[in-house]
Amino acid sequence: MYGSYLVRAELPGLDPDRDIQVRVEAGIMTIQVERREDEQEAHRSEFRYGSSIRTVTLPAGADTEKIAASYDNGILEVRVPMRETTKPEVRRIAVTHAH
Repeated sequence: MYGSYLVRAELPGLDPDRDIQVRVEAGIMTIQVERREDEQEAHRSEFRYGSSIRTVTLPAGADTEKIAASYDNGILEVRVPMRETTKPEVRRIAVTHAH
């Protein structure tokens, strides 16, 4: 392993099992949050809803099989381990002249 890429988000008052979803597809990580609050008292009801989606393009070398997410005290932390990356080969391509 060669370090990790860390994404942190302040998301207070959420239930991580119900309200937070983290997905990775084709090198793009998506964090989706949906807040649902219902308050009911004798003569009134309050409903609050909200949703948010953030996408993050992961860097080359991200080990998407070993991503781990945790939620503590209103902070979501997603850690993406990094593998060693090799520099892409650069080569010059000859351009021929057609007569």
